[in-house]
Amino acid sequence: MNNVFPPNKDIHETFDLKGSTHGRYLNEEAQKKPRAVLKDLNWMQMGRKIELGPVKRNLFVEQLERDAALLKRLRIMDYSLLIGIHDRSRGNRDNIRDNTLSVFNPNAPNCPTTPRPNDLMAMRKAIVESGPVSLDESGALLPEKTFPELRSCLFYQDSGGFRSTDESDRPTNLIYYMGVIDILTLYNASKRVEHLAKSVVQDPRTISAVHPRIYAQRFFDFVINGLKHHEDIPPIKVGEWKHPSPSPQLTNGSVFPNNAQQPKSQ
Repeated sequence: MNNVFPPNKDIHETFDLKGSTHGRYLNEEAQKKPRAVLKDLNWMQMGRKIELGPVKRNLFVEQLERDAALLKRLRIMDYSLLIGIHDRSRGNRDNIRDNTLSVFNPNAPNCPTTPRPNDLMAMRKAIVESGPVSLDESGALLPEKTFPELRSCLFYQDSGGFRSTDESDRPTNLIYYMGVIDILTLYNASKRVEHLAKSVVQDPRTISAVHPRIYAQRFFDFVINGLKHHEDIPPIKVGEWKHPSPSPQLTNGSVFPNNAQQPKSQ
């Protein structure tokens, strides 16, 4: 897949969020590394929130629901929302870009088997037909080597990312680099066995291996609760929400990287 993170900005914090909690913690020693990828329990313990004003918040919620609904329909589970956070007040003075960019390269022994070409075509077709939300042409701030279709995409609007805003929709100091990753794990017989085995010793609500319907809703709810202000968002059932009519300035795009069929290492 494309690197979710830009080559020209330090990523000061990275989170991999699934919405599950069992085993989803990076210990304090590992957190000291510049390339540390923090997880769900770290996010909760640190009190992190995605800071988006009303306009961006609504667009983000709509796109997240579309993605979760699509993956649910494709019977995909075990995916994550990868969030890299660039603090503009710190800029690039820490010079940690090289370390950060290398962490998401696929590790062949750990990668799941690549789907057949027909399966990949079906997945790509489903992604296109899902009607992803995107923004205007302000994506021109992206690096020149970025895939052209990302320039109008929701998550790539501000210097290749999605800048935080306050409740008056004024820009603030954070830029989020976000993408849904690990989108190839089907809920098959082996995953059902894993679910049964882990459910014997763990609360089944906390484990990653659950039915795609449960996974999608849990993932969506966790991320929505991770918004700094989400009190105005009504309960949304993934796959059943009637999206508002798109505004005229919206154009076609996708939050999925252009060649999302290549997974990252676990």
